[in-house]
Amino acid sequence: MPGTGSMFFIFLTSFLAASLARAQSVELAGRFYARSSPSFGKKDADDYWSGRKSNVLGILQPGTRAEILRTKMMPSGNSAFFVKVTEGALKGKEVWFYQRKGIDERRVKVAASPSPIPAKPEIPTEATSGSECAGGTCHSPTQNSSAISAIDAVVKKAQPRFGLSDLYTKAVNNNGKGDDDLYGVRNFRTVLDGLVYRGGANNTYPKDKRDWRKNENPLQRDGLQNLCEQGFDTAIYLYPTNFKSAPPSVECVTKDGKHNKLTYLNHVASDNNAATKKILKMVHERLKDPRNKKPLYLHCWNGWHSSGYMSSVILRQFCGTSANDAVNYWNKNTDGNNKGATYDRIRERIRNYRPDPALAISPEVRKQVCLPTK
Repeated sequence: MPGTGSMFFIFLTSFLAASLARAQSVELAGRFYARSSPSFGKKDADDYWSGRKSNVLGILQPGTRAEILRTKMMPSGNSAFFVKVTEGALKGKEVWFYQRKGIDERRVKVAASPSPIPAKPEIPTEATSGSECAGGTCHSPTQNSSAISAIDAVVKKAQPRFGLSDLYTKAVNNNGKGDDDLYGVRNFRTVLDGLVYRGGANNTYPKDKRDWRKNENPLQRDGLQNLCEQGFDTAIYLYPTNFKSAPPSVECVTKDGKHNKLTYLNHVASDNNAATKKILKMVHERLKDPRNKKPLYLHCWNGWHSSGYMSSVILRQFCGTSANDAVNYWNKNTDGNNKGATYDRIRERIRNYRPDPALAISPEVRKQVCLPTK
């Protein structure tokens, strides 16, 4: 599951806080930790998932309805809400959940009168004068409204499903624990909202010990099957090791009852090589018009280094992310595993990437799928 601080965005502004506290019922569209007290230590979630004593009682799943009994302002300026669950797995329980400063309209809504969705924040871009990719992003002419509407629909569908609204929160942690619908992956994060995700393969933390194998392997079949059931049509393994042992594709029925096929590809991306360009073109096709394109999963072994490199390049190409911000993004998402000359070379490759004008997207689409790196 995602870490504590980043799980608890709520559909609130300071104006709405009082009315939300008075609301008879709220409905959750994301996942929240349910707690026994308004104590929100950073280790609480890790303790819960590791089976240690924790004030986390369980997970409030999407669709949960609850009555807000009272609120508590924290010294940080964040808010805590004490609720009685009226519908959902924890029905009848009185629990706390947490609001970090900020707004995410998709996470919680007042059941009686939901408010309009605010626009996403502008993404700062890197100034590059005299370039076909001025502003750090290659722009094409304005895309047709049907394509933009299709992208918007994909984004809105994905965020409530995975509970992710930034580039750093995990739906599945390093030990493979979190969203059971995504079992088989590790360190699952968003890259482009609703369309591209990144992570690793869970070979060393299986539920059944008989499925254990070395970390240096592709996804196992259950991981591919679960991605297929979540609507992904492509997974890309970014290392060559043992790829031939994996199935080239799997078929399934998705959670919403539709037939789906996921194709498993092997593209070893490095520098500005052919594999990197091929992946960027695949992403570009989805961004041009995603109506017939489903989410894509990029993965390495841990979800840190190669998936981080490819994701950083995607952010530089399509979101106007500066070299420094892209490197900082890569560093942060290695979970501290980034010391040494090998990783210095990856950072240098990220800095050296230059957006390709042939893969331009419109500013409207960029606003739909790009999330802030800071």
